[in-house]
Amino acid sequence: GGSTRSRSAAAREVYGVGGYGQVTSNRPASGSLVGTLGIGERPIRVGWISRFMYKHAIGYMTQGLVETLPRPKYHVVVFKIHNTPEVEDEVSKHIDYHADEVVVLPSTLNLCADMVRAHRLDVLIYPEVGLDPVAYFLTYARLAPVQMAWWGHPDTTGVPTIDYFVSTKFEVADAETHYSEKLVRLEGLGAYLYRPLPGGEKNPAKWREQIRTDLALPNNFHLYLCPQALFKFHPSFDDVLVDILAKDKLAYFLLLDGRDRHAWSKLLLERMKEKMETTGHRNIDLSLSRILFYKPEFEDDMSSLYQACDVVLDTFPAGGYMTSLQALAVGAPVVTLPGRLLSTRLTYTMYKIMEIDDMIAKDPTDYVNLALKVAHNTAYRKRLASLILARSGRLFTDNTAVGEWDNLLTTAVAAAQTRASGGVDAIAAGVSEAELRAAEREVKNKKFLARDGSKIFVDGKPMGPKGGHPPAYPPEEQQKR
Repeated sequence: GGSTRSRSAAAREVYGVGGYGQVTSNRPASGSLVGTLGIGERPIRVGWISRFMYKHAIGYMTQGLVETLPRPKYHVVVFKIHNTPEVEDEVSKHIDYHADEVVVLPSTLNLCADMVRAHRLDVLIYPEVGLDPVAYFLTYARLAPVQMAWWGHPDTTGVPTIDYFVSTKFEVADAETHYSEKLVRLEGLGAYLYRPLPGGEKNPAKWREQIRTDLALPNNFHLYLCPQALFKFHPSFDDVLVDILAKDKLAYFLLLDGRDRHAWSKLLLERMKEKMETTGHRNIDLSLSRILFYKPEFEDDMSSLYQACDVVLDTFPAGGYMTSLQALAVGAPVVTLPGRLLSTRLTYTMYKIMEIDDMIAKDPTDYVNLALKVAHNTAYRKRLASLILARSGRLFTDNTAVGEWDNLLTTAVAAAQTRASGGVDAIAAGVSEAELRAAEREVKNKKFLARDGSKIFVDGKPMGPKGGHPPAYPPEEQQKR
């Protein structure tokens, strides 16, 4: 759906040279999920901001919520930090069509901040903080009363102006200590994800044979696919690869980043060689020759490639998200080793949602053993693949996630309004939804009450109808307070 002309063309038409500014969406007047108005008689204004609103992990995780947040309760503005050349694909068009407004931002910080601030948002959401420098430095500005980060980059921002970090309940028990923000634990991934389409015309069995021919592999071989970017290969993960090569003489590793990251692939091989030398590995040159770099010509062929391999390896301590999602969607077993940080627990979370523990390793030794078991035991691999495929639907089109975001946004905005009115931060205080509704009614009646029913005092003076209105401080003093 949507207009046939490009966003940039539309922006230039309205705003002139540069192509920056607001482009009104072609979203239908009412969405599939309808809610009441958010704040009084107007919608809650929610902004999503990123450079990666296209066929990128960030675009994939964001597009569903842009579409499904209930209207007219919400007015959704998508801020796209400008790319050169501009990226326009199926995901970007989907986001453009379902957003209520799309704003193309330049890569100039001050101008970006002014343009976002001008939209007078209630909530601004950063799907990732850390992948793009413009988005990262924007987080230091207070552009909305409520600002949130999501797990597109699964690490705390450390930025005081980011109020919440939206994560999953499958974090470790004391995960709050990992974040400078208030941690919000949603039931699952907290995303309304679409199942990847089985694109490409390659039959997995035929492609496996083609790979064997292209790479001059023997008739019998075990193919271990590691689809992560090379910057995720940590030296601690090298130990696992070296151990598998030593224990499985038919093992061949397929890595996908070699073609456009030649220097990185060379460094990785040098590091692997050093590791083999220090561990007394035999036939080092032969083992290194079993680490192969192979990249499909078309992105849509990835689903067939996952099926053509015997086992998929998730890196640690920085694991995958989109790669694991694509693999599990077609029933490909992915071995993962969760750690304490969220960056190692996304694939683990997917397995927990599917209630499958078979491929969750306890330690590096267990990781190696699980990978070997899947690669060597064809019957076991087929049974596991069937189970994963049968339950993978739980990862997609999750309406529970939409409801959780709806509740979170409503609650966070109400809490911000309460703070602005001199009341209590309901979320920080752990207030239930029923108590929050009551608190909202109190705010409307200008009764500022603490959780125990007592009045809030400022400078020794009670606030509320009997105690007078909150004192009027100068602007600089208000900001300090």
